[in-house]
Amino acid sequence: MQNTAYTCKSNAIKAWITQHPALSFYLLTLTLSWGYWFTLLAQGQHVAPDSAATHFPGLLGPMFAAIVVTAVTGGRKALHELFARMCDAHRPAQRDVGPACVTN
Repeated sequence: MQNTAYTCKSNAIKAWITQHPALSFYLLTLTLSWGYWFTLLAQGQHVAPDSAATHFPGLLGPMFAAIVVTAVTGGRKALHELFARMCDAHRPAQRDVGPACVTN
C-alpha cells in the first residue's frame, strides 16, 4: 500500500512541475545550489585557494535543474534534444564563443 502512496505523491509532483516548469526550474536551482552552499556554511567551511571547499558543485544546480525539468516535462526525446543542443558545435552562435562540448 505504501507504493500506491508514493506513486500518487510522485505523480502529483510531476503534474505540478509540468504545470509550472519555469517556477520548478527556479525553485530546484535554488534548492540544489544554495543547499550545497548552506551546508558548507553550516560546517564552517570557507572557500579559499588552499581549502578543500569549492563553489563548483553549487554552480551545477542550474544544469541539474534543467535536466530534471526537461525530463519531467518532455521525456526522453526532450532530454536528447537538450543534450544535442548543449553539445552541438556546428551552430553559428556557438562557433563565435567555441564549442560547447569537446569532441574527438
